[in-house]
Formats: sequence, structure tokens, C-alpha cells
Amino acid sequence: MQNQLSPLASYSRPDYCPYCLKWLGVTANYPSYDKTPPSKEEIIWQTWVIKTVGELLANTPHLPKLLKREIVAQAFCRYVNQFTEGNTAAFARMLEIPKNKVWMWQMGKVLPELNVILKICFTLQVSVLDFLTQETLKENSSKFPATPQNQVRDSSTKKLEVKFDSDRTQQLLENVLQANEQPLPMTAVAKRLGYPKRVLYRHFPELCRAISAEYVKYMKESRIKRIEHCCEEVKQAVRQVHTEGIYPSEAAISRLLAKPGCFRDKKVRAALRAARREICLEP
Repeated sequence: MQNQLSPLASYSRPDYCPYCLKWLGVTANYPSYDKTPPSKEEIIWQTWVIKTVGELLANTPHLPKLLKREIVAQAFCRYVNQFTEGNTAAFARMLEIPKNKVWMWQMGKVLPELNVILKICFTLQVSVLDFLTQETLKENSSKFPATPQNQVRDSSTKKLEVKFDSDRTQQLLENVLQANEQPLPMTAVAKRLGYPKRVLYRHFPELCRAISAEYVKYMKESRIKRIEHCCEEVKQAVRQVHTEGIYPSEAAISRLLAKPGCFRDKKVRAALRAARREICLEP
């Protein structure tokens, strides 16, 4: 009837329409638009979720201590030690979760959502209650999960598989090092090549260190040239202000500079004093 149902209608009854007094439930012969049966894996997953969540809810009133942030962090630390001997990165790879997420959970900085904990426990073949409260892991806990690891994936943790081309990457790094262009930091080089910086350092440490050294050298030389330019600018400003009959104070000179903040450098301040001495304004 497409009418809005009032919770306090005069003829209201649970599960019945107050206008036509017909039952609002679905009958056995009601046409269904989704006739696709759930897969075997989906049935196993849903059955496990019902069982483990029910177990957690049933035992929550009897727990000796509340499930605080620290309890969840300790649980992750225990299982990282059990499955990957304390290697957080390996544990994250095993579950195909970003390493920084697992680390944040271990540190207790953030709490994972319940659906994430469910998928992790399903992969590790452990109930949520045991995961959160079992201080000593069971002896029959497997070294590696036997269930499909893709059960732990969700829309926010997609893993991008990138094939590493060693020869081509080495050639590109050598080209970057030999190019007569402005040196780039390794972060920019890695972004240009499409690989994480740590991957490039792992495969070509010498080339990466050489590129970084070139960039550091370029930045030092650029800073020296910038300071020399500021010093020359200060000297010219002192002469200009002096000819106008104004004392060349730092404030007066700053108004004539392209970058007044250069006075934070002691060499620029020394250039100001030297310029004053040239016109006999300082001893």
C-alpha cells in the first residue's frame, strides 16, 4: 500500500498492516529475486561466525577482566610471536594485511573492527574468545594457518602485486645517477620507478646510497649559493638605505629583501655587520 506505518496506530498489531490488517511477513510462495544458493565456503564462514560470536557473548559476563585495548594488543603480540617468531612484517604478509596496521594493533594505538578480528581468527583457526583471553596458546596450534588467507581481506586492505624487474630497474637507477639533471631524493626516484624505496635499497643498496649522496651534495651546494646570494643582496640594500639617509637596521633591510627570513642564518647577519663597517657605521 506504500503508506507510512505509525507505531501507535489505532488498529496496529505486531507484524500486521494497520490499514488492511494483512500480515506483513513473507509467505512460502512469495517470489524470491535472489535464487543463488550460498557457496560451501560462505556457509562454513557464516556458521563459524555464529558459533564464535555466540561463544564470546555467552562468556563475556564471566570474564575475569574487561576486554580493554591492552588485552587486544597483548593478544596480537602473542600470536605474532607464535606464528612468525615476533616478526610483525611476516605476520602481516601471512594475513595479507598492511604491516603498519598490525603494528598499531600490537602497540594498542588503535583497535581493529570486529569483522577484522573475526577474519583473522578464522584464518588462524582460533575462536575469538581464545584469541582475546588465552594467555597460553594451545599446543595443537598450527605453525601456519590452514584456511584460505583471502578470508582476511576486505575492501580497505587490497594488496597490489607488482612484478620486480631487476635488470630494468638497475638500468633506470644508473640512468638517474648519470643524468645531467637536478638530483632527486630517493623518495622521488622510487615513486618515479613505481617501487617502494625499501625494495630498491634491498636490491641495489650501493646505487641508492650513491643517488642519495648526490642529492645531499646538491642540497648543500644550493644552500651555499642561496646564502651567498642573500649576503650580496644585503650589501646592496645597506648601500641603498644609507644613501637615503636611513640607518640600515635589520628591519629596514628586511623590507628590501626577496626573502627576509634569510637573517636567521648567522652568515647573513655577519654580512650585514660587515656592510655597516664598510660605511663606517660599526667599529
